[in-house]
Amino acid sequence: MADSDSNSGSCRLQVWAAQSVVPAKPTLSRISSKLPLSLHGGSAISTAAFHVVLLFPKSAAGNSGWLHASLIKESLGTALVDQPILAGRIRPRDDDESVLEIVANDSGIRMVETTANVTAAEFLAGGENEVSKLVFWEDIPGQLFQFHPLFSLQVTNFTCGGYSIGFSCSLLLIDPFAATSFLKEWINIHKNFLANNDEANFPLFYHLRFKGHPATSLVQLTTRKPMTYTVLFTIVSDACVGLDYKDIVEVCVQEAEQEVDRKMMDEFGVMIKRSPKSDGTEVVMMLRSESRKICADGFSMKMARTWDEFRFGDVWFGEQEKVEYASCWMSNSPTSDEGFVIIYYGCDATKVLVLFP
Repeated sequence: MADSDSNSGSCRLQVWAAQSVVPAKPTLSRISSKLPLSLHGGSAISTAAFHVVLLFPKSAAGNSGWLHASLIKESLGTALVDQPILAGRIRPRDDDESVLEIVANDSGIRMVETTANVTAAEFLAGGENEVSKLVFWEDIPGQLFQFHPLFSLQVTNFTCGGYSIGFSCSLLLIDPFAATSFLKEWINIHKNFLANNDEANFPLFYHLRFKGHPATSLVQLTTRKPMTYTVLFTIVSDACVGLDYKDIVEVCVQEAEQEVDRKMMDEFGVMIKRSPKSDGTEVVMMLRSESRKICADGFSMKMARTWDEFRFGDVWFGEQEKVEYASCWMSNSPTSDEGFVIIYYGCDATKVLVLFP
């Protein structure tokens, strides 16, 4: 494979297989969701992506990343039956080509299988900056966006027998809270596939038995610019009564700026998810206002570079197969130097993510 940015330093990755994961059943009703903003403009949100990495040590049960990857084709396909929009693509609307939408057309999630030339322990010793190598993501192209996946997955095998599973999704497709819920639902489905796997026979998509030479540079691994600081606020529902989203965002940004000693721009993007069951997502540009002053009582602030609130560290595939390391983060285009805010109105609490470059 040709060298790429992700192969700089001591850890080098090679791609051995690439495939698409589609829903296990055809999506007969073409579900669609209107994009909340322009594809390439108006806010840093348009190019942002959410990433999750789960790293497992060598399994005492003998399960490898190759085995998990072969079963993911089926388990993730099963999970996509209830969320087919995640396997969809962006396209212009039939009645107005100036308006873009995401359509559940079963084009699939992109999955790559890779190997690393180090052990899992050696990899982790390289620090947080190395972790971004464990996710596969490509920026949405300006012209050929109709063919570009909005959700991708990377399975990496280490020399010690350990492995990692990395997920990436566009913020245009799904917010981090909904993505986390989907991934945990898939994990439960995957456990069942793993428990029912016939050890005497290789799964259909077990590519290690066909292993020959690494894939060509048609599959290129790259790293993206992570959002350096993330502050997560949890606000009890009663504290939000009578407040406009601008009031909530303003106080959260002010508190976050003090916490991490960073400054948000005077105008920034805000993604608004009105309820857990809401299909629509709104994105607006918000101007700072010095006159907007409210009390911060009732705000519970947490700062987590690894987003501990999402509890990915509790993931396990069996008693002998538990996560050794978990990390979540947002990234953006290398050319973007803007922060933004995500506000999520839940049933019991409102959550606000303030992200700084």
